[in-house]
This record gives sequence, C-alpha cells and structure tokens, in this order.
Amino acid sequence: MIAKTLAISLPAFKAIEIKLNLKLSLAFLSVLILSLLAVCIYQFNRYTQEVYLIENFQKKIITLTKENKSLEINFANTNSLKNINSFLAEQNFEKVSQAAYVYLLNGTALAK
Repeated sequence: MIAKTLAISLPAFKAIEIKLNLKLSLAFLSVLILSLLAVCIYQFNRYTQEVYLIENFQKKIITLTKENKSLEINFANTNSLKNINSFLAEQNFEKVSQAAYVYLLNGTALAK
C-alpha cells in the first residue's frame, strides 16, 4: 500500500519542504471540526438556558413589583386614621371618659 502524501514547498524558504500524510490530516481535521461543533452546540445550549432564566426572573420581578404595590396600598389603608376606631374595637380597647392618676415614687401610673 502506498501512503499518499502532499508535498508543499514554500517559495520564500527553498530549504523547507513539508510532507503531509493525507489520511492523518483528514483525521485530524475531522476531529477538530467535530470538537468545534460540539463546543458550538454546548455554547448555544448555555445561551438558550441563560435567556430563559433571564426572562423567567424578569416575569417574577414584575409579579413581585405588582404585589409590593398592592401591599403598600393595603398597608396605607390599614394604617389610615379612618380605620383606627375599628382597629381599636377589634383589639378590645375602651374609651375612657375620665382618667385618674396615681402618683408613685418611681413615676406615674394611670388608673381608670
């Protein structure tokens, strides 16, 4: 069997002559192309995954922002002065018409 070779002579370097084995060259180029293709597929997969995660997080941020605004509105409505009487009634507080103070040595105490 005769091995096929390719002789390349460079005009600038007359003393250098390169002989390449064609089967070895094709095998090396095939492995190189397949490995680059695998890397490309892997990178495309990672890119798609990152885009999906970014879109998912943006949707969550929008949802949490809307929920936060509604909670702020509910908090403002709950803490308004209009609702203070109903809040006090729920907590079993009573209105005091007249307060009597008891003076102690350490401070003042309030008695009904």
